[in-house]
Amino acid sequence: MQKEVGLIESRTLQRRGSVFEAPRARTLSSAKVLEGLFAFLLAVAPLLFNYKGPFMNAGISVLILLFPFELLLILRRDVISPRILMLMMPLLLYWGFKIIDHGTDLYEISQIAIYIVLFFCFAALCVEPKLILKAMTFVACAACVLILIQYICYYLFSFHLQLVPTRLLTSGSSQWIQLVQTGRISVTGRRMAFYRPSAFFLEPSHMFVYLSVPLVYHVLSTDFGRTWKKAVLLSVGMLLSTSGMGILMTAVVWLLFLGKQGREDHRFSLNNYLKPGNLLILGGFLLLGLGLFFGTEFFRRSIMRIFSSGDDYRNAISGRLDSALEMFKSFSVKDWIIGVSDHYDDVEFHMTAFNATLYKYGLIGTILSYLFYIRCLFQLKQEYFWIAAMLIVASFFTPHTHGIIYMMDFVIILLAGYREQGRLGS
Repeated sequence: MQKEVGLIESRTLQRRGSVFEAPRARTLSSAKVLEGLFAFLLAVAPLLFNYKGPFMNAGISVLILLFPFELLLILRRDVISPRILMLMMPLLLYWGFKIIDHGTDLYEISQIAIYIVLFFCFAALCVEPKLILKAMTFVACAACVLILIQYICYYLFSFHLQLVPTRLLTSGSSQWIQLVQTGRISVTGRRMAFYRPSAFFLEPSHMFVYLSVPLVYHVLSTDFGRTWKKAVLLSVGMLLSTSGMGILMTAVVWLLFLGKQGREDHRFSLNNYLKPGNLLILGGFLLLGLGLFFGTEFFRRSIMRIFSSGDDYRNAISGRLDSALEMFKSFSVKDWIIGVSDHYDDVEFHMTAFNATLYKYGLIGTILSYLFYIRCLFQLKQEYFWIAAMLIVASFFTPHTHGIIYMMDFVIILLAGYREQGRLGS
């Protein structure tokens, strides 16, 4: 009799457990869906920055709409690790300095406050930081597929497949309208010598910056055997973008890959290049590069844009560095320390992230903005080390690494490196 009672109680508990487990499973599943949506919206925020929105632009609008969700996630955490606070401190000081330097209006203060809360949200591990990397990889791979389709449409069917809804662009993005409508007219209004599509990005340089982090991660990943298809697709997309810096970076990343290939510890070694197999691969890459350079117009001109000037392009190196060096010669001591102004509308040359930060916030702001990345070089390993190194180098040639929405995603991805190495706590 007791056995029968016990059996009945056991079955009853099992039935009750099944009743309560189903809602719990649904709750966990819903939480994962929300985290995924949260990460995806952050991943597309850099693209939405150029589109109209209820609050300045669509990118900022997305962050504002996510703000209550971020606060709720942070309030659910009991404690934030002091190690995380120390890690984030240079960036927090940088944003604080931006508020007090040169004066800031209420809108800018509110915007920076949103960024600070967002970073605390990820620093407190409220959302898995690597979800951002996964979302950016998805967007980047989609862009690579679409740019390939654009080439097919243009060269096989003689029409340009426009993927940017120009009517939704902000007035500040109007300079790119002719380029995204034709793929042949530059921002200066000149007809370019070759076709330059960029999927749903406004120009090839935007595509280069966005694809760079997923590309470095997947090519130099310790799990390359599983990610090689994405690495190849991202490389093809980067080459097709015709971005000179993108082509150069893709070549460098694959050279780094050869330097660590076959090593159990996945560490880079110069001796790897002396292996017979790798020497053959290097020779093959060299022959392929020479063949593309002398046999393909768009590839040759894309490379030449880095080192020389032409009718529809400027030297990508001197155009970004020489003019800035001349400007810095006129700096006073005060300008070097705290910068000149928050705005540089009167500057008539292309300002890179490093140049713009030094111009606006002086050595104080520049040092604070780079400390996080420099610390990553000493503390992170493998693919995350190379991501930090690439972002530092790229900041001397493009403005976007310090663009606040791009920077936000890049820092969160590097936080994923700290998380994987157990440096952010549980």
